[in-house]
Amino acid sequence: VLQKLRVIAEEAREYENDTGVHALALGFPLLSLPPGSGGPKGGAGSRRILAPIALIPLSIEVSSGTTSSVNLSCRATDSDRVQPNEALLAWIEQQTGKKAEGLFSDAEGADPWREIGELTRFVCEALDIKDIPAVNITASEQQGAGEGEPAQEPLVPSPTSDGQDREGKPSIVRSAVLGLFPLANQGLLRDTQAMLAGEAVSGPVESFLRAGSRLEEAL
Repeated sequence: VLQKLRVIAEEAREYENDTGVHALALGFPLLSLPPGSGGPKGGAGSRRILAPIALIPLSIEVSSGTTSSVNLSCRATDSDRVQPNEALLAWIEQQTGKKAEGLFSDAEGADPWREIGELTRFVCEALDIKDIPAVNITASEQQGAGEGEPAQEPLVPSPTSDGQDREGKPSIVRSAVLGLFPLANQGLLRDTQAMLAGEAVSGPVESFLRAGSRLEEAL
């Protein structure tokens, strides 16, 4: 496990050095699409698809020596602490026509569990998943629920991509995955969707479009 974490940490470092973009994140929870359940518009494959619903940017330090240790810390603050998987939301919109609008936006980063919960609920409702799990992890869950407290759903190991689902239906898995998720690419996807929808653009994109318009006029 330590060796795998060292490889992930090194790949994340190299990616950031090469691109200037931090890509290491924790994905939780996971949307599981069993083989043959590619969505209302098809696109079914022969393998299970696993996609994180929310992404939490992380930093990781793996030290070795007499005592090996792993330190995971949240890389972002405020509204960037929890980020939706924009690629997944775009796929859901393509498949169902439903947009993730009006969801709780935690501008101060004070209630990340609510943000993750609303994203999960939207995915479940859009894909007609009836069993919407509770995604928050409480202290009682980690230490064992006390007398009179409701039982909590435990975290489970992430299923394999080639695993089979007996029900053959999309579901939410209370698992977390650590890996490289280039969030800048997802931001580009979000900006492109906004442009296609006719929304006003600003910043570098606006300057680029103005430069293109001036070039067309000159030609």
